[in-house]
Amino acid sequence: MMPEIDLEDDFKELLSAAAKSETSLVHDFRIQFFSESDSIFAFFEGEDDRLYFMPPIRDRLKSTVHCFDCGGKRKVESIRKDVLEISDGSARCLFFVDRDHDDYLGRQLEIDEHTYISDFYSIESDFISAEAAEIVISDIAGISKTRPEFASIKEAFDRSSERFVRAMKPVMLWSICARSQGGKVNFNNVDVSKMFSRDKAGIIIKDDHFLDYFMKQSGCDKLIVQRGTYRSFRKNVLSDDCKFWIRGKFYLCFFASELHIQLKVASKAIVDQSKKIKIPQSLAVNMIFEALSGRIPKPKSLIHFLDARGAALAGSGHAMDPSAAINGI
Repeated sequence: MMPEIDLEDDFKELLSAAAKSETSLVHDFRIQFFSESDSIFAFFEGEDDRLYFMPPIRDRLKSTVHCFDCGGKRKVESIRKDVLEISDGSARCLFFVDRDHDDYLGRQLEIDEHTYISDFYSIESDFISAEAAEIVISDIAGISKTRPEFASIKEAFDRSSERFVRAMKPVMLWSICARSQGGKVNFNNVDVSKMFSRDKAGIIIKDDHFLDYFMKQSGCDKLIVQRGTYRSFRKNVLSDDCKFWIRGKFYLCFFASELHIQLKVASKAIVDQSKKIKIPQSLAVNMIFEALSGRIPKPKSLIHFLDARGAALAGSGHAMDPSAAINGI
């Protein structure tokens, strides 16, 4: 006989564990903060954020950095309150969060001088650009701009990108509308690669089950959106740069897989075996973030934020490399 499972008790235990984890993180910070007077303390949503932010933090601030993975944006917000209270608002404490759709939903966390927020939906959105595509083709895949394959790959990628953005408009808009009405939307269940197929030229097209798949996997099929809400958001949201409203992880998944496929298509068309294109492993969807983190220039907003923190540290008497202060001027 199977034992009876008390879901309510399990949920209470989960909440309790989360609270203990947060308390433990703050406790660890307290110990390190008062024992290391020259260190920087950086708080992130998750592991990928460390890969992205740590190099520029070290480069601009020239200090020992202790990083903490908080486990999500709301955890960062909660922990920030405790950390700034403990540290008396020390300039040594930095917080990094994604913008998400919270501006549209009217629930963006308050951004203060200690907190950096991504320019677009998330830090993954920073990797999506014509410049980034060219870096992948030339630097990672090793295809010179003088080779005809470079132009053909870039052209095919651009055409697919336009179709991807156009296809994602209604589903992302519906998601924002549903969440604005209190609906629970789960993007983590959606695999973007299952939403598209390809035409004979290798350019993406919406799969026949595109809409049904997204709605079911995200939970949007159970949510009702008012017509007036949809019209209002359509006007206000879709006029923005698409990197504000397309989920960053969706866009990066498309970016990596599309370039991977176009490189394969171009390679098959090459007759000379010595000129065949070798597809780098770093173009795999689960590796592209790390591959691009050190190659894509960081946003000016991030550099400005770190330089402002560097100036605050210098003003507070924090031991700082003089070259960092000079570079920040």
